[in-house]
Amino acid sequence: MSDYVKIEYAEESQTKLAKEILQNYIERTGDNVMKYIIYMDVFFIVNLVMDTVLLKLASLLIKPQTTFIRCLAGAAVGSLLTCLSLLLSYENMVVHMLISYIFIVTVIVLVTYGKCSGKQILKRAGWLYLVTILMGGAMNLVYDYTYFGYVLRGIFSAVYANPVNLFRMCTFTGVSYMILLLLIKFINYMKTSSELVMVRIDMKGESVVLKGLIDTGNSLKDPYFGKNVHIAECEALQRILEGVDIHQEKYRLVPFHSLGKKNGLVEVIEFDEIEIWDYDNADSEADSKKNVIYMEKKPAIGLYHGSLSCKKEYEVLLNRVVGSYKSQV
Repeated sequence: MSDYVKIEYAEESQTKLAKEILQNYIERTGDNVMKYIIYMDVFFIVNLVMDTVLLKLASLLIKPQTTFIRCLAGAAVGSLLTCLSLLLSYENMVVHMLISYIFIVTVIVLVTYGKCSGKQILKRAGWLYLVTILMGGAMNLVYDYTYFGYVLRGIFSAVYANPVNLFRMCTFTGVSYMILLLLIKFINYMKTSSELVMVRIDMKGESVVLKGLIDTGNSLKDPYFGKNVHIAECEALQRILEGVDIHQEKYRLVPFHSLGKKNGLVEVIEFDEIEIWDYDNADSEADSKKNVIYMEKKPAIGLYHGSLSCKKEYEVLLNRVVGSYKSQV
């Protein structure tokens, strides 16, 4: 059977099914216009579940991330407003769309993420809409183009006439959530990997090669000498700092503030040199094979007593100025 015949047969089968459903409805009710009965409690629960899943997925792409409780609260408020908007009749479709797609989404973003600027609302709403589109695509992909979907179609055919099939909804939501979760984790991994570089730090004739992350949020500047400050783990620098009196290396305390700490001080000293090259050439230390991005004499490096990455992906947080040099390479 050719593809054309298959498609024609499928469309004909769907048309016959629709005609049969309509004919059965007319025979039962005597009305030739199909009507939908919406149960508000079920409608609210379906929206609550789907909105919670979408908000949680979107939060993985938005920084700073929010909590599951706030996602649930945003979904609950959004579902309630959607139910109320459904109860109201709008003769003007433009007004209905403004309320549904702008006002309600804005309220959901504010409840989920707290106080936001207009720009932040637009950005977070955009991510939410993107995840919604991807979720719909993932559900169609699973249902129409996988063996799993083929099996599910066989299961669902027995209960096709049921307007609300919670098992069907939960199954597709769960599978689609896992697909999008893996996709988002992969995107975040690729974003992080693209910012990873190799860093060589020299001190008193000794050198150490570490993994570094170009941190666009690191704009720390030394107020005393006007130098951009990089941050490195003390433990990673221990070998080249042995026998070195750090208080003799232009030691100073530089004030900083971060998300978890409004006011703090970091120990900063000057090393002899720092050289940075692409992570793609991680195994290449020969100058001829390096794609050097950035080099600095007497760099200011802050000493961090702890681990910068919980997964040990990097030991140095580079100032965002390095990113501008990388984009030019």
